[in-house]
Amino acid sequence: MKLFCTWDNDNDNASGKHKSKTMKKLSIMVLILLTGAIASAEINIEKYFNDSDGRIDINIQSTNRITNATVIDSIPFSFSAENISGNGALKKSGILSFIEWNISLEGETTLSYLPEKIMDFDGGITLLPPRLFLADGGVIYGNGVNLTPEDVEKVRNRVCKLDGFCAYPNENHLNCPGDCPSGGWDGKCDGLADNVCDPDCVRFRMRGNDPDCTTTTLAKTLPTTPAAARPAAIPTPPVDREEKRNPNGYLPYIIGAIVLVAIILVAVRSNRLRRIKEREREEEKRLRKWTEDQLRNGEDPELLKKALKKQNSDPAMVDEIMERL
Repeated sequence: MKLFCTWDNDNDNASGKHKSKTMKKLSIMVLILLTGAIASAEINIEKYFNDSDGRIDINIQSTNRITNATVIDSIPFSFSAENISGNGALKKSGILSFIEWNISLEGETTLSYLPEKIMDFDGGITLLPPRLFLADGGVIYGNGVNLTPEDVEKVRNRVCKLDGFCAYPNENHLNCPGDCPSGGWDGKCDGLADNVCDPDCVRFRMRGNDPDCTTTTLAKTLPTTPAAARPAAIPTPPVDREEKRNPNGYLPYIIGAIVLVAIILVAVRSNRLRRIKEREREEEKRLRKWTEDQLRNGEDPELLKKALKKQNSDPAMVDEIMERL
């Protein structure tokens, strides 16, 4: 009987030890899960548009040390990015563009870039949330940003970099008059009365918008002398009719002068039209090159057609270029 009781006590002790080990394992698993949840909660990502300098900022805060992490921020096809902070690099995956940073931090850091080359269209732009890929495989998302039409206009106006060079198509006389004088090749028919027929008005078939393309203003000022100050008429001695020259003798010279002036005017006009045609061909070649580059960079063909149509250019060139690519 004593032996039986001893065996029973030993059995209970073994069962208690097994339960204790199981509870310890469960406690450790719960602790790991809670630790992971707390670690995730201690990482905060905020993306916003910096109104003061037109940059896109991504602020990351963490109370834990983060190592070997990657930040991915997608870029809309309507613009590109420059002046990327840190070790960030602009990359492409198919038609999608994104910026990739490799970071390690403990505390706070801010990543940023400057949106550039915003295409000419109406409306705002939606920026997707940035993603933080942790070394353990976890992913943390930030917030998206909606750029209002006013924000887009601020960015578009900020692209003016005064360097003495009109950087078409980003800069033009409207947003960068310091680099792009009126009446120049800048992609905008400014329509200003500056005694220069804007070649963009000619290229976009908008001659009626520029008064210098329809009329020629010549300032003619003739000096006037009071009648009292005019010299008296000097009498001339009579001349015999036979000594007078035949007025018809000047007719060939008059006709020759008229013909010469007409030839000069036709030559000047032909030369001007030829130069305009050459500029139109050159500009069309440049537009085709720009369109081809945009297509190779993965831009949306439909958006390119809208942009070309808005600039009074033939959107069919997009299809022609796509057939050759």
